[in-house]
Amino acid sequence: VAADSRILQIANEAISNAVRHGLARNLAIRATKLSAAGVEITATDDGLGPRRGNAGLGSALFDSLAGKGWSIEQAADGGSRLVVRIQQ
Repeated sequence: VAADSRILQIANEAISNAVRHGLARNLAIRATKLSAAGVEITATDDGLGPRRGNAGLGSALFDSLAGKGWSIEQAADGGSRLVVRIQQ
């Protein structure tokens, strides 16, 4: 899978999760080139924040696209902050 396709899949899942699960009203997504072989996608929203419980399909998608190179945590001002690092 090309990096461009993975970036779009990650962004789509981040948007879906922020709205559907987090009830976010605002979401910022940024893609940053880390090196010649890597990209970091960061999505920060103002929703309910990460929930505890069983991992869902989004987690499985991030695992398949980034392996252990992703995390989700409580954002500084509430909401969630998702960071996904992929290699090109």
